[in-house]
Amino acid sequence: MLPAKYGEESRRINKSDGFLPFRIVWKCAAALTQITSWIIATQVQLAVSLLTKATGVIRDSSCTDVHESKRRKPSAWKYLLLEDMGNPMATDVLFLGEPLTAETLVVLVPGNPGNASFYEEFLEHIYELSEQQVSCVCFSHLGHSDRAPPPPGTRIHFEDQVEHAARTIALLQRRYAQARVVLVGHSIGSRMVLESMGPRGRAAGLAPRRVARCILLFPTLSHLGTSPNGSRMYPLLACHDAVAHVVALLWALAGRRGLRALARARLGQAQERAVEAVLQILPTAVVRNVLFMGLSEMHEIAGPPDICADTEAKTVMYIGSAEKEKWVTEDNIAEIKAKYRSTEIHRCDEGIAHAFVLDASARMARKTWAWIAEAARLQPQRTPTSGRSKGYGTAS
Repeated sequence: MLPAKYGEESRRINKSDGFLPFRIVWKCAAALTQITSWIIATQVQLAVSLLTKATGVIRDSSCTDVHESKRRKPSAWKYLLLEDMGNPMATDVLFLGEPLTAETLVVLVPGNPGNASFYEEFLEHIYELSEQQVSCVCFSHLGHSDRAPPPPGTRIHFEDQVEHAARTIALLQRRYAQARVVLVGHSIGSRMVLESMGPRGRAAGLAPRRVARCILLFPTLSHLGTSPNGSRMYPLLACHDAVAHVVALLWALAGRRGLRALARARLGQAQERAVEAVLQILPTAVVRNVLFMGLSEMHEIAGPPDICADTEAKTVMYIGSAEKEKWVTEDNIAEIKAKYRSTEIHRCDEGIAHAFVLDASARMARKTWAWIAEAARLQPQRTPTSGRSKGYGTAS
């Protein structure tokens, strides 16, 4: 039940008020704002209480705690909260397999929205193709999950997300020192991977030489603001506060069940995991951070990052067509080819969308697994079906 004061507010409005229509609208808006705040606060408190009840702590030598929380659906995934003492916010991390004993650890850095749950099916396919020879990890960006919501009013810049990614990868390297690491980046996560392999990663304790391969899927490395999608979405991103308030209004009017129905109508009945992942980024503070990160990407990203020759040689890129995905232009692709001459570059001619996790997880997992197996000296169960050639000079 709602507190009694919400009912009392409406009883105070009577015909003796000066301008009745204005007074009614004003009081209704105030009451709706209070109700929305109460609903969101209740949801956050419930999530925190559930996480707190099912907690096991693993200590790390760097004074970092990892809290394991049980989830409602049966799965081989372990959902963890990683608390970095250098940052007051926790990180939502998904583990698949046994990283303490695995010889190869696949670490995925997501795009934007940076919620790890979007990548469950993709990484499960990789895990199955490896016949459980690898372990998979995916961590959410700061403030991009309702399992680790940001404090109200917090806005996290892209540059801060890059530093967070570098610290998280370095922590995983230290904790699972026996494993060779393969980094996989999707979309803007690809740029985070490359920047983590440079001075920022080394400052955080990351050892680039212990990374066997960097696999970049549909990378967005430069000039996002001038891409077709960037130009179209900029007005929406610039109004991130207003959009967050509209989403809060939808929570108040439709509730979780109504928003789930809207997400199903947009994504389809078969995309139940994607629907649940969408719901995880809709709390007001989370959706505000998702949009604000997109805005800061437009402002803070210019040309592709500088990387060393060793990183360039062990990087694989799978680039979508400029016509299909709208996040890159042919000029961007030409710039990338010219800059990373020893990088293995493939062009997608199969019509796979930039957001492949929605409908092409299995196809992308087969391609990605072949590159992982090659780097980890494992026997691939299947090979990429596209027949792409290797290298800058032969990639279409």
